[in-house]
Amino acid sequence: MKYQEWLDSLNPGDKWVSVTGGRGSSYFVATYEVVRRTKASIFVRRAGTDAPPTRFNLKGNEVGGRGTLRPPATEEQVVRAYHHNDMYRLRTKLACFDWASIPEGTLKEVANILGVIYDGK
Repeated sequence: MKYQEWLDSLNPGDKWVSVTGGRGSSYFVATYEVVRRTKASIFVRRAGTDAPPTRFNLKGNEVGGRGTLRPPATEEQVVRAYHHNDMYRLRTKLACFDWASIPEGTLKEVANILGVIYDGK
C-alpha cells in the first residue's frame, strides 16, 4: 500500500508500530493511534498515553510543525531496531565500564578474546 493510500485509510482507533531515529544512536519504537479524523486533519498520539494528540494534514505533514506521520514499520524493521538498541546499549556500557577495576589477568583474557593488541603480547 502506498503512503497516501495508507493515510486515506486511517480511522479513529487504528493503531500501528513505527520506528524512527537510529543514526548513530538508538531507534525509537512506538505504537501510535488515530484519535480523531476530520475533513482536513488526522489527530494521532502514542497509544496508551494521555498526551495531547498531534495534528497532521491529509498529506501526513504536522500542522504547525515540521514532523511527518510515520507509516507502519515492518516486523523486520522492528526486530532490527530492537537489536540495534541492544548493541548501542552494550557499546555504551563497555565504553563507560571501569576497566581499571578488572584484575590484570582477566583484562588480558578479555583483550585476547576481542583481538586487542597490547604491549604485553
